[in-house]
Amino acid sequence: MKIYTRQGDRGETHLLGRTRVSKLDIRIVACGTIDELNASLGMAAALGLPERVASQITAIQSELFQIGAWIASRVDSNSDETPVSIPRLSSQAVERLEVEIDQMEQALPTLRHFILPGGHAAAAALQVSRAVCRRAEIKLLELRQLFDDDQFQVVGPWINRLGDWLFVAARCVNHEQGISEPIWKG
Repeated sequence: MKIYTRQGDRGETHLLGRTRVSKLDIRIVACGTIDELNASLGMAAALGLPERVASQITAIQSELFQIGAWIASRVDSNSDETPVSIPRLSSQAVERLEVEIDQMEQALPTLRHFILPGGHAAAAALQVSRAVCRRAEIKLLELRQLFDDDQFQVVGPWINRLGDWLFVAARCVNHEQGISEPIWKG
């Protein structure tokens, strides 16, 4: 099977199911941002993360795939298409991120200054992921204005917590590597 179909050459693509939409559709833009976040996490992992952080990233990447599939399954209210059923993220995923943040923070010195992204290459990559995560959060908020779905009550807090998780994970990498965090001197 060929990877290319030529179906998207005119700026359109399919959502899950048969709905064809513009590649500028907020669902496609949101899925693309979630995909970018997932790829940036893969890059961070490839740069050498502590095992605990690396294994947690694998779970996060799976959840990002789940969120992307959920977004791609949203159909317009005026569509006669039945939405594809996708497993939903649970509130336990939010709670797990909070527990992991708390555990990572226990091993870190108290933050007394604003820090700049940088230090170890993997920490810097996690900070890039954090920035992409914040953009994904904005895209999800835009999507929420168009689609009424109670899954936003889980996905919204999850993506917000993920940004915090990525910040703390980047600090952990620098700490475990013995690299001082770059401090903002404004």
